[in-house]
Amino acid sequence: MIRIIGDLILDKWYEGKYEKISPEAPVKILEKDNSTMNLGGAANLSANLKNLNCKVKLYGSVADDNNGKKIKQLLKKNKINNFISENLNITTTKTRIVNKNGTHLLRIDEEKYKIDLIPEKKILNEINKKDIVVISDYCKGVIGKKTVQKIIKKNNVVFVDPKNDSKIYSNSFLVKPNMKQLKEWIGKFNKKKSFKLLKKRNWKWLVVTDGKRGVHIFNYKEEYKKYSHKTGELKDVSGAGDTFLGVLVYAYEKGLDIFKSSEIACMGASKIVQKFKVNLIEERDLIFKKVFTNGVFDILHKGHKELFKFCDKIGEKLVVGINSDSSVKLSKGKFRPYNNLKTRKYNLKKFHKINKIITFKEKTPIKIIKKLKPDVVVKGGDYK
Repeated sequence: MIRIIGDLILDKWYEGKYEKISPEAPVKILEKDNSTMNLGGAANLSANLKNLNCKVKLYGSVADDNNGKKIKQLLKKNKINNFISENLNITTTKTRIVNKNGTHLLRIDEEKYKIDLIPEKKILNEINKKDIVVISDYCKGVIGKKTVQKIIKKNNVVFVDPKNDSKIYSNSFLVKPNMKQLKEWIGKFNKKKSFKLLKKRNWKWLVVTDGKRGVHIFNYKEEYKKYSHKTGELKDVSGAGDTFLGVLVYAYEKGLDIFKSSEIACMGASKIVQKFKVNLIEERDLIFKKVFTNGVFDILHKGHKELFKFCDKIGEKLVVGINSDSSVKLSKGKFRPYNNLKTRKYNLKKFHKINKIITFKEKTPIKIIKKLKPDVVVKGGDYK
């Protein structure tokens, strides 16, 4: 199960025409013709994971007010398993005034910091080592200074979306600040200082989102990668951080490593920001159109089956490159292959997940890759 603890927010949207001038003051009037509400903060993260068909439980706090009741109604509507304390003085609410064309005109925030550790006590009683725990900290009072360390003692796979001092997230599995938050911790961004912070806080992974510039990934092995994904028209970034983290956790739970999970999360978030308001990600948004993998496939084994299964998870169409007999001899020696090309292709065709098989005579399939231009190339773990 994915257990999520953090601050809950109600997002309100008032939308309408923004043309008339007020007779009372030199300001424009919004003629409201539509209003909507959606889950924000940790609740939005939970909704995204639920929409990706993950088993989720949410822990958080609201006040005993109308906005708190609305959050609970939306959680019930989205069928999100939850434990919600009603110990706050006011439910955190963000009201956005939006022009008909989607332009944000004004945001009104209602919030009051209050510590409420009742959700912490509940999750500590229910958590087990098989769970993934996600901490969504918006600094509203649900995540205390010792909350993260208490959870880590019970479970070592802890993902954090931080808004507080980096020290309280020490020993986490993965911490995902945005670039603004990271700069508050280390000053001007560079890789050296980012790795230094990761080691100092004993994190396994540091994943930094940087808007349209993409995402930076650092790990304890001193490996670094950067991904970005092309987007169409940027319409609304509201909730994009929750979407990114939700997809990252979803992909990791599916068995992908953090690098690949981050790449897919980057793609998912890029699709969400092309829509107005806060929208939930769907599994079909996370599928690459064309996936390519290759090999000799002389004697098919369980590893090959897992490879094709993985490709099927992340792709819409799978193209497989296979070495010709002469190509196999170049890489495997004169006594290979054991099975000729015709037999190897026949055996591959038994896998319904493969859409197309292409033979190449060279030692590597680089010419095919350049011609096909697949969205992603997949190789087994024994390849660098």
